[in-house]
Amino acid sequence: MESVICELDLLNALNSKSESGLILFIDCYSRYIHAIVHRITFDYASKEDIEEAVSDILIKIWRNSEKIDLKKGNLKSYISAISRNYSFDMIKKLKDIHFELDENFLSDCFDPADEICIKEEYETLLNAISALNADEKEMIIRRYFFGETIKKIASHFETSEKSVESKLYRSRKKLKQIMQGGMNNE
Repeated sequence: MESVICELDLLNALNSKSESGLILFIDCYSRYIHAIVHRITFDYASKEDIEEAVSDILIKIWRNSEKIDLKKGNLKSYISAISRNYSFDMIKKLKDIHFELDENFLSDCFDPADEICIKEEYETLLNAISALNADEKEMIIRRYFFGETIKKIASHFETSEKSVESKLYRSRKKLKQIMQGGMNNE
């Protein structure tokens, strides 16, 4: 409950558009934002690009703070989503590339003690995803790694949204079975 009150106070300070509100926000979240941007863009962006991105994200959140609704989620998850999306857009601008599956997209945990567990889970997930057929893999990656909408995925595959939803559901079930060791990788 205490963090919600702190988030509410911080959000009120941001909404006041005061310099002190921005400074408080920077003190609370700049390192968190930097960690997210760095973990996603470290192969593509310079130190200066990352610092500029962090500044841009802080200002973007400050300018749009009145749109943040704590009833829909907490401030940290909102900041994480904005930072992640900004980082992906930044990479697209820096390089014209197709995103490769990377362990840094999966890890939101920055505790070194959990790093081994995260890497093992990541390897298990990669192995499970590799057992899917090509369309299933691409749908899973597009939806859950890149956050594409069902509509966009359906358009890409030239199929209905309902069909994509069904395929994603079946693929998630298959991934769960594979990860629990209940299905052979064919």
